Amino acid sequence: MEFDGASATEVFGKAQVWLVPRDDTLRVVGLSWNCYSEDLPFSLTLYYELG
Repeated sequence: MEFDGASATEVFGKAQVWLVPRDDTLRVVGLSWNCYSEDLPFSLTLYYELG
């Protein structure tokens, strides 16, 4: 799952909103932090397993 935003705070906020209701159904196994685009300079990719 990928989350983009204009600030690190925005990106982590989006990830938290997505993760909280799924806390019992998945496990985060990795992540990737990227800074690459002028429009949305921050990106967080979460890698997860169900179960």
